[in-house]
Amino acid sequence: MSPEDIARIQRLAADNGILPLGGAEEIAAALNSQRPKVRLPGDNRELLHFAQDVGDELAKHDFYRRDRSPVGINREKARLDAITPQALRSMAQEHLVFFKAKEIGTGKDSTTIEIVKTMNVDTSRGVLESWSFVDKLPEIERVNPIRLPIMRRDSRIDLAPPGYFSESRIFTLDDGVVYDETMTFERAKEVLDALLCEFPWHDDGRSRRVQLSAMMTVFGACLLPKGACRPGFIYTANDSDAGKTLASKVAIIPVHGKVNARGFPRKEEMRKVLDQLAMDAATTILFDNVKGTLGGEDIEAFMSSSRWSGRVLGEKGGFEVDNVTTCFFSGNEAKPTRDMMQRCLFVELFLADIDSTKRKIKRRLTDSVLAETGLRSEVCSALWALVKYWDAQGRPAAPSMMPKCPEWSAIIGAIVACAGYGDPCERPDIKSTRGGAHEMQELVRKLAPGEGEVKSEWKFAEIMDEVTKEGLFENLELHGKKGDSEDLFDSEGALTPAAKSFFGRFLVSFDGRLFAGVSGERLRWVVQGKGNQRKYVVVAEDRAPSAPEPTLGV
Repeated sequence: MSPEDIARIQRLAADNGILPLGGAEEIAAALNSQRPKVRLPGDNRELLHFAQDVGDELAKHDFYRRDRSPVGINREKARLDAITPQALRSMAQEHLVFFKAKEIGTGKDSTTIEIVKTMNVDTSRGVLESWSFVDKLPEIERVNPIRLPIMRRDSRIDLAPPGYFSESRIFTLDDGVVYDETMTFERAKEVLDALLCEFPWHDDGRSRRVQLSAMMTVFGACLLPKGACRPGFIYTANDSDAGKTLASKVAIIPVHGKVNARGFPRKEEMRKVLDQLAMDAATTILFDNVKGTLGGEDIEAFMSSSRWSGRVLGEKGGFEVDNVTTCFFSGNEAKPTRDMMQRCLFVELFLADIDSTKRKIKRRLTDSVLAETGLRSEVCSALWALVKYWDAQGRPAAPSMMPKCPEWSAIIGAIVACAGYGDPCERPDIKSTRGGAHEMQELVRKLAPGEGEVKSEWKFAEIMDEVTKEGLFENLELHGKKGDSEDLFDSEGALTPAAKSFFGRFLVSFDGRLFAGVSGERLRWVVQGKGNQRKYVVVAEDRAPSAPEPTLGV
């Protein structure tokens, strides 16, 4: 269209009371754009055909759907965001030119012009709710911030290609992580061991291998078959500042570059939170500093469901989508229900010193350090090397299966075991670190050696007498093997058999730990011997020339 033609059309439009979009150059630029032109609905143009045409074009430009809800890629947050009617008006204009045909003039001066217009809100809303539009969009299940391993239909393992991969319905971004394909299996273990070496793992390797399985779950979730359930991960410790939240972040940030964390929702808010996580295709969520009961019908159903149905916030319609969220929980005072314990693996941390400020840490891991591209590249390369090693070894089977997550056990559990870390599905004795640290300090002060003495020795029965006499641990909740509550004291105030059994384990769990005395002196709790010969020693380290070595785990 020449400038003369545009000038003539402008005069005709003005004579007929039609105001063009802009000047001649602007109209020409819009109508001559390389963007496809789509005629807006109106006379002799139904919304149905308009929605189909828009869908045909936008399906080529990273417009997707979650069930029946159109969504777009939030590249900054690496998540899916719902497309609102207002947002669609301008988002679509990045790829299309909308116009309306208008006949102006009469007789030989009659002509039909194309007026560039923005789609109005009612039309935009109609498009978003039109199945003719929605059915044109490819369905998407998750957004990965970096290339992550996938299991192809022919069982080959590979890194997902950038962009949309229709076979797995995954969109992969590129935020700078570079894989070292030459990293050896031995070097990979050195990288991971160095990353985790300063955490105070409570046991002889079980918690560390669960930590590695948590990292591998975030990294290798796309290796799992469609419909597979993943376990949750609960981080507990014998006191605050042990590194529970940090350990969970170590599992998440190297892959995602950030962590999506929040408090544990109240019962009336839980469903709304879970619905939003499902619609956003959030791959991880950290419920931090959980207190009280950890469980409930909604969170338990969410963790055991491969698909999740709910209601779109602010909309009348419902949805049903793949559940891709792995849940993390941290908290010293959390009390998991029996059902939650069956759905989760536990990472237990143990501080040997009551004063956590005296810990000497060589490598300070913070959110910003974990998010550094160099560290992320190294950690992800190490995890990728473990996956390739498992594959090269013929994919050996896992040592055991987690009943609620058999497919996860067969792949993620098998990879961790194949790397030589052991079976992450081994069940812990969670009672050993569940609360009571501050009352334990009061007990240690009561049992401390007298003035001028270096140590004091106690038998189990003597300690239980002190517990009863001083009224310690009255608020401590005792949970049996099935997760149900049991009484600590009977009707006469004496310890129940279940309580004695519990305290036998509980006292041992503090073996080797330092406590602060009444005057600030350092008191070490030491457990010596086994069975009926076991004795408990409180050592005043400031007075002792050489304190006895703790016998951790005895």
